[in-house]
Amino acid sequence: MSYPVARESIKKELAEALTCHIQLLRHIQQIDSDAVEGLLFTMHRFGFILERIPNLLIQDDTEELYFAIFQYYNLLAELKRSLQLAYPQTQIYGTKLLDLLQPFPTHYEKEINQWWEELTGLQVDETKQTMKL
Repeated sequence: MSYPVARESIKKELAEALTCHIQLLRHIQQIDSDAVEGLLFTMHRFGFILERIPNLLIQDDTEELYFAIFQYYNLLAELKRSLQLAYPQTQIYGTKLLDLLQPFPTHYEKEINQWWEELTGLQVDETKQTMKL
């Protein structure tokens, strides 16, 4: 199987995602009552997005690493779309929730989606939460 991005580059990308999440948590000191629901939604989704990453960073399974970054990219994109639809005006410290997600890395998203399409024969549709068959 061909892997278009070096394993160490993917590990660095996933480690950067964890760092962004930690920084986001560190900077939230107080939450206005009108932002609680959106923030809880976001943090709950990050649980799904990031839960596999710590173990994968210390393992050498390239295929699992690729599946994890594919999942990370697509769940992050889904989270962004969900925030646009459900919580477009929710703010933390005057910054929209969606804007708080901008630092999360997506450097290899195109390459990883192409890898997935070649592997599975499924086409990733970047405008929907589904894939074309």
